[in-house]
Amino acid sequence: MDLLADGPEVGAVLPVPEFNWHAQTIPHFSYLLQDAQAAVMLAGGHAVPVNLPAPERFVWHKLYSSTARVAFRDKASKDLLQAATMAAVLVEQDDAPLGEALRGAPAELFEAARARLPALHELLEPHPQTLAAIKNALGV
Repeated sequence: MDLLADGPEVGAVLPVPEFNWHAQTIPHFSYLLQDAQAAVMLAGGHAVPVNLPAPERFVWHKLYSSTARVAFRDKASKDLLQAATMAAVLVEQDDAPLGEALRGAPAELFEAARARLPALHELLEPHPQTLAAIKNALGV
């Protein structure tokens, strides 16, 4: 299990003395956890309370992560695929308003999403409704 914290770079190690553990930093983690949803994770014989990001915010943050992981191309590709998959599910099954989650997002997330549009065109070719929703959210 990873413990995550807000920080300026992806994957920097931050000590968390209260847990006798270390966290990995993620830029814009606070954006990701705005409007978080309470949930429970089963771990062994225990139920652990957790906060899950709003799925729409997760899409935009994953697009950002796919541009921020320059040294880890495999992870960047995985982040892009996760963002596209989550967006398609949200738009096509739930008609989720992706644009609302992008309002007020840090400028870096917005710019990263715009930079990933060419790659999203390819991934979302079978999902024109999702691609249109993303473009609409970005004002393209």
